Amino acid sequence: MTTANLVVLSDRQLHRLCDWATACDASDEAFRRYSAREVLSPDRIRLPLADGRRFALMPSADLGSDALGVKLVGYYPDNPSLGHARVTGVYALFDPGTGILRALMEGSALTNLRTAAGAVVAARALARSGWRRLGIIGSGGLAGASARAFASQCAPEVIDLYSRTAANAGTLATRLRAEFDAIGASIDVRVRATPEDLVRDADVI
Repeated sequence: MTTANLVVLSDRQLHRLCDWATACDASDEAFRRYSAREVLSPDRIRLPLADGRRFALMPSADLGSDALGVKLVGYYPDNPSLGHARVTGVYALFDPGTGILRALMEGSALTNLRTAAGAVVAARALARSGWRRLGIIGSGGLAGASARAFASQCAPEVIDLYSRTAANAGTLATRLRAEFDAIGASIDVRVRATPEDLVRDADVI
C-alpha cells in the first residue's frame, strides 16, 4: 500500500484544524446526505472481548464525494488504572477510487467534535425557538465538547451540569467558566445536585 502522502493527525491537531462552525456545518450536510441515501453507513460491527472489554468497527462511504473510511474504537474499563483512556480509537480515511490509505486520525477529538456538533444540529432542528438553558449529564470529554459547541453556536444563557461524581462536574464547571470568561461569553455555568433538577429546568438536554 502506498503511504507516501499519508496524513497523520493527533487530537490536538484536529482541534486546531476544525472549529465548531465547520464541524456543525459538516454534520448538518452529512445528516442531509444520509437522509437522501447518498451515504452508506451500516451498523457497527461489535466484538465482545474478555472482562467487559469491547471493540467495534464503524465503516462509512459517501457515494457522492471522495469519502471512505472506518472508525476503530475500543472500550477498556480498566485502562484508567493503567494511566490510559477508557475509550480508545482511530479513524482511517481511504481514497475511494484506489483504496489507498490517505489519513489516520486519533479518535477522541474526532468523536467529540462529531457528536457534539451533531447535538447542535439536532437542537437547531428540534428545539423550540428562544431556548436559553442547556443541560448536560456527564463530566467527561464529550460533556466539555458539548458545552463548548453549544456556547460557540447557540449562545445559551445557562449551562447546567450533572455528574455522578460531583467533584468532576465541579472541575468541568470551573474550567468552562474560565474559558468562557476569556472569550467574553456571558454564560452562567452551574452544577446541579441531581439529574432530576437538571432535567426539570433545562430547555435542551
